[in-house]
Amino acid sequence: MASITIRNLDDEVKQRLRIRAAAHGHSMEQEARDILGAALEQPETGEELVRRIRARFKEVGYIEPGELEIPSREPGHEPPRTGEEWYRAIRALVEPLGGIELGELEMPPRGPMREPPQFD
Repeated sequence: MASITIRNLDDEVKQRLRIRAAAHGHSMEQEARDILGAALEQPETGEELVRRIRARFKEVGYIEPGELEIPSREPGHEPPRTGEEWYRAIRALVEPLGGIELGELEMPPRGPMREPPQFD
């Protein structure tokens, strides 16, 4: 195993390393080794990630890029702008369910939900 000496380490950095090591139940040297090891791990390349994803889905049938056809999107529609347009749009939606005529629904009476608080 190799060893290194770190010179001119800031006192605050050393103190934070000591606290972090104690929190993890390690020596300062072990904590420094863990930090260096984690910082220097090689990130997974995009190619390696693609290889692992393909291997995982190989069992269920991998599909090559470009094999799936992307469905076309239909153009959107303009929302109703006036009250009359809204009324017609809502009636068109409700019509297949049996429809409803204006005035058929009775509005329930409204009252206070609770008595207001007293701040005497």
